[in-house]
Amino acid sequence: MGWIIFFISSILMILLIKPYKKWSQLWYAGLITMAVLYAIDSTLIAVGAFSYQYPNPLIGELPTLYWLSSFFGGVVLAYYYPQRKLLQFPYILLSSFLFLLLELIMHFFRYIKYHNWSPINSLFLDLFGFIIVIWIWNWINEIRIKQI
Repeated sequence: MGWIIFFISSILMILLIKPYKKWSQLWYAGLITMAVLYAIDSTLIAVGAFSYQYPNPLIGELPTLYWLSSFFGGVVLAYYYPQRKLLQFPYILLSSFLFLLLELIMHFFRYIKYHNWSPINSLFLDLFGFIIVIWIWNWINEIRIKQI
């Protein structure tokens, strides 16, 4: 039930912010996020750092709805990413703290189990993952602008 709520919440988030005007610039941020989440989480699950309740073996032991919801999270991350350089790192830091809060709620309800892991590890991993997503997204945007 928790993964269903998580997935529906992520869809509602997209519907509320309505990033449709920028959809052509944002949809691939969602795909990048899905790829980064899969690469990081499936690797850490494989080495025994943590595990999820109700995983899907076909997608690296990640819960399907959790993995799909990362698409919407990536779109939101990119949509609100500030243009001013001074605000970019604080934005990623705040986003990482918010995602950590969601993870801690999931941990409290036992949808994620830490084995050889801690919330501090998650915070640094979230920072790293969000920086990678934004970096790749910006890189693709630069390539698209040069092509136009």
